This record gives sequence, C-alpha cells and structure tokens, in this order.
Amino acid sequence: MSDDVVTKPFWQSKTIYFNILAFIVAIAVAFGYQGELPADWEKWVTIAVTIINIVLRIITKQSVTIK
Repeated sequence: MSDDVVTKPFWQSKTIYFNILAFIVAIAVAFGYQGELPADWEKWVTIAVTIINIVLRIITKQSVTIK
C-alpha cells in the first residue's frame, strides 16, 4: 500500500453498520426471538448475510480507520 491511501472513519462504513445489525439479530435469536418467520429461516438469513457482505466488500472503495 502506498502512503496516500484514502481512509474514512468507521462510522461511515455501510459494511460495519450491516454487520452490527446482523449481530443484533443473532443476539435476539440466541435469546429466543423467532417473530413470524418460518422454522428454516435461519439458513436463508445466513446465506443472505454472506452474500450482502461479499457485495459490500466488492463495492468498498476506501479503507476504514478507527481514528
């Protein structure tokens, strides 16, 4: 990497927001939340989260920094 890499603060990252949302949903499921969804919905959510993360990674143009 060169020294002129453009970065952005972590709070501007769609990927981080999406993963925080996925984490919250995972915690809710761990505590028993099922909502009005069919019994096998978890496998489809896992597949969707994986695909969305791949797409977000592909469209990402900048690195994220914690500073």
